[in-house]
Parts: sequence; structure tokens; C-alpha cells
Amino acid sequence: MTLADTPTAPRTEDDARARRWMERYGRLIRSIARRTIHDAWDLEEVEQEIHIKLWKAMDRFDPALAKESTFVAVVAQRCIVDFHRRRARQMRHRPEPIENAEELVTVDEDDAERSEQFERASRALRSLGPDRERILGMSYLDGITHREIAKQTGLSLGTVKSHLRRGLLELKNRLHALPPCPSAA
Repeated sequence: MTLADTPTAPRTEDDARARRWMERYGRLIRSIARRTIHDAWDLEEVEQEIHIKLWKAMDRFDPALAKESTFVAVVAQRCIVDFHRRRARQMRHRPEPIENAEELVTVDEDDAERSEQFERASRALRSLGPDRERILGMSYLDGITHREIAKQTGLSLGTVKSHLRRGLLELKNRLHALPPCPSAA
């Protein structure tokens, strides 16, 4: 029996077909997930999510377009990408408190130079204007896809891409035009 042969209703967790199907593709799903997820708890969570999404997507499988294993691999990969994006957003929004930060901070010449470069880049980025600064920040600092930026800002995808390209060119020109930081003098 293939995914295409499986009736779509009723779908319950205790259905014998679901168990056979999970057994058939469990190793494939685990091998795909293990490539980028190394924590056992996260691996188990993602595997469960993949199984659920696959079970819900079985009616969309078309054997004329791809093999079952290919369908499973694509759904699994999409779930894994979604997991990594969620994890990245969680990490950005949960800064770790640092106790006794003064004791941890040491400044050497490399740190001072990096700090100076960061200040120059920040000044150049701020000089682009709030809209372009926001879009560049969303893409390059937050790692948000162009399509997601378009959704969040209400701009068309082409406009977002144009803002990014023009913004990078303008940023490059402004970095070259900015005077050195006052701390470097």
C-alpha cells in the first residue's frame, strides 16, 4: 500500500495504517533530521512534527510527481528548516543575563578595531533612513527571508529585493565616504 492508496478519512492516531506508515519512513525521517539537529529532545520533537505534517499531507501526495520517499524527504526538510528558524527567533528574544559584566570585559587592540568598525557600519546604516535600515536589518541581522519581509512590511517582494540591493550599494558608498570614528583619532 502506498500513501496514495491510503484513504484520507477517518484519520486517528491509533489507526493501524498510520503505525505502518510511520514504521516505513521513520528511519528516513530520523536520518534527515539528524544531519542538523543534534539534541535528542529537539530531534524527537522535530520527528513528531514531521510525522504529523506528513500524516496531514498524505492526501496531497501525487505518485505521478514524485516517489513517496521524495515526498517524505521534502516535507521533513521543510519541517527542519521551520524548526531552525523558530529556534533562531527564540534565541534572539532570550538574551542571557550576565552577572558581573565588568569583570568579563577585556579590551585589546582587536576589540577596539572591531568596535570602531561596528560604529562606522552602524552610522552608515542609520544614515540610509528608517525604512531601508529596517529592511536591511530584517534580512541581514535577523535572517528573515525576502518573502517574510514582504509579508511583514506589506511591500511587494520585488520592492523588498530592490530596497535590499540599493541599500547595500548605498551602504557601501556611505561606508567609504564616512570619516573615521572619533575614537580612532
